[in-house]
Amino acid sequence: MATSKNNGSNSGKQVPDQIMNEIMDMLSNPQVAEQRAGRAKLTDKLKDLVALAAALALERDEQFIEQVVKKCLQDSANPNEIRGVLQVAILIAEIPAEKYSDIIHRSIDNCKRVSDPKNQQ
Repeated sequence: MATSKNNGSNSGKQVPDQIMNEIMDMLSNPQVAEQRAGRAKLTDKLKDLVALAAALALERDEQFIEQVVKKCLQDSANPNEIRGVLQVAILIAEIPAEKYSDIIHRSIDNCKRVSDPKNQQ
């Protein structure tokens, strides 16, 4: 299950960084995603929610999380689904609940404000 993240070694960080780089490649380039997905036909929304779970589990920075939340919302994930991913990450990956809850809620609110027609001139 969940393991301690602070084992005093930086060697474990290289693999997660490589994985996150690959995830970002797939999020920004649909052709790369299709090549890597092979026969697995996950919806864009599901891929984005999985990417969010991975980003949270790896405790990525706020800007990274915001980008992934924005992509989730663009691909039809609703705020409750995003909050559900957050809850799972808190329970399984033992991420700091308060810190990431604030980031997720702020990201959702920012995306709502940007997409609200009343805020566009």
